[in-house]
Amino acid sequence: MLKPRWKKVWQDLWSYKAKTALVVLSITLGVMSVGILGQAKSLLEQGMDASYKSAHASNFTLFTKPYESKLLDSIKQMPDIGELEERAIYSARINVNEDASGQPTVEDWRDLRMTAIADYNAVKMDTFYPDQGVIQPQKDEIVLERTALPYLNVQVVDEVWIEMPTGLRVKLKLVGTVYDPGKVTASIDGVNFGYINYETLVSLQLPKLANTISVQVNKQVSQEDDIKKLAANVRDEVYAQGGHVYSTWIPEQNKHWASNILQSQAVIFEQLGLLILILGSIIVINTIFALLTGQMKQMGVMQVIGATPNMLIRMYISVVLLYGLIALCIGVPIGLWGGRLMAGLSVNVLNFDTSAFGISPQILLIQIAVSLVIPLLAGLYPIMLSTRVTLLDLINGRSAGGDYGHSRIDRLIERIKGISRPMLLSLRNTVRRKGRLVMTLIILSLGCAMTLSVLSAYASTQRTTDNSIAYSNYDISYEFATSYPASDIERVTSQVSGVTKFESWGSRTVNRVRADGVESDDFTLVAPPAGSQMIRPEITKGRWLAPDDRNGIVIESYVLVGEPDLDVGQEITLKIGGKESTWHIVGIARKVAGSIRSYVNYDALVDVTGASGQVDMIQIVTGAHDRDAQAKAAAALSEQYRGQGFLVNTSQLTTDLHDIISSKMSLLINLLTVLVVLLMTVAGLGLMGTMSLNVMDLTREIGIMRSIGASDYRLWWIIVAEGLIIGVISWVIGCLLAIPISQELCKAIGLSLFKSPLDYVYPISGVVITFVMMVTLSILASFGPAWNASRLAVRDILSYE
Repeated sequence: MLKPRWKKVWQDLWSYKAKTALVVLSITLGVMSVGILGQAKSLLEQGMDASYKSAHASNFTLFTKPYESKLLDSIKQMPDIGELEERAIYSARINVNEDASGQPTVEDWRDLRMTAIADYNAVKMDTFYPDQGVIQPQKDEIVLERTALPYLNVQVVDEVWIEMPTGLRVKLKLVGTVYDPGKVTASIDGVNFGYINYETLVSLQLPKLANTISVQVNKQVSQEDDIKKLAANVRDEVYAQGGHVYSTWIPEQNKHWASNILQSQAVIFEQLGLLILILGSIIVINTIFALLTGQMKQMGVMQVIGATPNMLIRMYISVVLLYGLIALCIGVPIGLWGGRLMAGLSVNVLNFDTSAFGISPQILLIQIAVSLVIPLLAGLYPIMLSTRVTLLDLINGRSAGGDYGHSRIDRLIERIKGISRPMLLSLRNTVRRKGRLVMTLIILSLGCAMTLSVLSAYASTQRTTDNSIAYSNYDISYEFATSYPASDIERVTSQVSGVTKFESWGSRTVNRVRADGVESDDFTLVAPPAGSQMIRPEITKGRWLAPDDRNGIVIESYVLVGEPDLDVGQEITLKIGGKESTWHIVGIARKVAGSIRSYVNYDALVDVTGASGQVDMIQIVTGAHDRDAQAKAAAALSEQYRGQGFLVNTSQLTTDLHDIISSKMSLLINLLTVLVVLLMTVAGLGLMGTMSLNVMDLTREIGIMRSIGASDYRLWWIIVAEGLIIGVISWVIGCLLAIPISQELCKAIGLSLFKSPLDYVYPISGVVITFVMMVTLSILASFGPAWNASRLAVRDILSYE
């Protein structure tokens, strides 16, 4: 048989269903929020780690002229070489749409990177896996990486057009898709990856020879500098055997390609997750404190009939732990489900799966702490307080707090003139429980501040995207396979309809030579003419090139990923065409999308290379700036260039670049949208809990007002006005708090994504939006308690305990 005090515990849980539900909901909210954010972060990290390991990534890759197999044999004899694989990789374009004449449409060409492999069963590095159809294509067949299907809107067994830089167009049959964990998603990078066999190379008028060498080093070679030295040695060996290396790609070791994107998400998860944890904890503390202080009179009665302080402490601790246990059972599965749902917003774009991974033990421990430890700590103070006051005070309820009229704020309110009595009563009720009011203001103010900060991050990402597009002040960019006379390129370009302006640039693939002789991986050195109007860089430090800079260089922020010691004012040694030259860093520009570049004046590059009048790139402005106009002009330009014997390496439409940047940003925007909803839900439930507790505290007063003729509407308005007052005060505080919080959030997101802060925006529209949200939230959170209070019978109210 249960002892009387334990019967009381169960009776309180069942009899006061509203209070029980409010406490459990408050704790559940914290448990659920921690679970959603924590599990999503854990699932994404586990998925990314598994994806990287499954790729068996090479340590570096050399892109060379087509070579005979004897070259590979000589490299195998070099020390520290583990595995070698050769492939033939070519850039092309792909189109899945045809016009009425059966020819590929002009505006639907997309970039394609084709890989030819002699034996698909012998692949040991940069591994890919079957997805649909077959994995090993036959002659005139192609297999695509699975993310290309939604990007191109194509299905397996369809036929696709392939266009080579020479202008040759052939049709290949799409026979399958593969999952390649080492490849960037098509929508993120704008490049589709395809796989063919060596026989198809013949149909494309290409030699049946490999042109890339991928290398995995021995396990004892683990330092990145050692890998770079080995890559340089392999490059030297290729030259020694009569070959030629166009470029060397050395990825960040042991790092998934999406790690920067996930790092930016992790910043949001950690910062906003901590905030939601704090908000949820405050709600729990506020609710538990109010619940237990409301029972101090009952505690006094129990002491009168013989209960000891230790008995009361154990009893109410058990009550609090029971609340937490119920909330834990509800919150954990919801948090896991919500975490999977949130992770699902990212995995399709990031091209890996999280379904095989389960609950994170660390997050579960945090959820247990949120559901059991925090409520227990919140309840200890009122529980201990109840054992230290006199029985008379306990029975009279004086220790519960809430006396009005003794503080300066109370007296100030009494002096307010010119407002209605119901509004004055709402003001009095607002400050009646000052501790509860402070906690509620903290909850709502932080919720408002973080919501405004999220809107700021959204606006800042949009401005960053727009500024990044403005970086390239042209519509089409062409890179040629080799250098050509600028006069010839410009003459052909000027003859194409739709072209209004153009500008020829030089470029070279270069390596930084460090003080210890180690060379960096490749990046592109671009040389626009002095005073170019075709580029408007975002300089994050230092300045842009001056017309008289003969050894000045502006490096892009992504160069700092591999060369973090570089800074404005330093000297940098570059190897250009086998010749070393020293440059002075005058500025750092932010890079958001595209290849890694640095910039010097054209004449300065000519001083080093001696290639006066030779260019490798041309930037073009069209009359209309929409994608169709750009695509039509690009098609006409490509035809003209091919007709004149100019080999085009790559072309880029700025509208496509905008889509790529927007796709990368969409992950953050989706995440920020979900977090806005979550934050406002937390804040709304916090206010609803406070208003419910305030109404419970004022139940007798409400009964007295109704007994002397107060209408239901008047009672409803008094309570709703109190909620509005709290909401507006919180909005004002939140708008001020949002300034430093949003600046730090935008800085953290920018550094993780682009190695420089976002272009900060404090959105005035967001101030208006949050005001409307706070007013709406205040009304909705107050409506339920106000409605319940207005429907109670006078006899029930006066008998309320």
